[in-house]
Amino acid sequence: YFVYPLVTGLAAAATGLEKITWRGALAAIAAFLGLMLMIGAHPTTLATVGILGALAAACCRVVMLLVTRATLQGTDALQITWYSMISSSALFVAAALAAWHWQPPATALGWVGLIVLSVAVMTGILGVFSSTGRIGPFRTALFMNLEPLLATIGSALFLGEFITPLQAFGGAVM
Repeated sequence: YFVYPLVTGLAAAATGLEKITWRGALAAIAAFLGLMLMIGAHPTTLATVGILGALAAACCRVVMLLVTRATLQGTDALQITWYSMISSSALFVAAALAAWHWQPPATALGWVGLIVLSVAVMTGILGVFSSTGRIGPFRTALFMNLEPLLATIGSALFLGEFITPLQAFGGAVM
């Protein structure tokens, strides 16, 4: 999935939305290689269906970043986020009604978690749309490579996961 910074840079350069310098390209490649080390990607353990799904998701992210930059330049990021949240919420409600199997949180803590997660996701999406308009899709995508790094650090801090020296090196490269 996190191949999207490279693909975003290439697509932005190909469409003329951004000029990618050799330093930017090198940073994107280094970040991707560091990510591979950090997550322990090994060619013999990769699932083809998983790779195809991740590439499809990455392409959706690339399109979102490029379309936002190309067509919504100067538009209020809060408004873009609002419409994005409304449409995805409507899609969720439609899917839940079609499946007729939505299970709400069973405890007050579960509801608090759902609300906090919803606000966090909305804040993150607002940040993506804001930064795409301000610094461009390639730099935004490159900055978003911090997601897996922070998730790895968080899993060590909060879940007791162990970070190997090779993973730590990959994180440092990122």
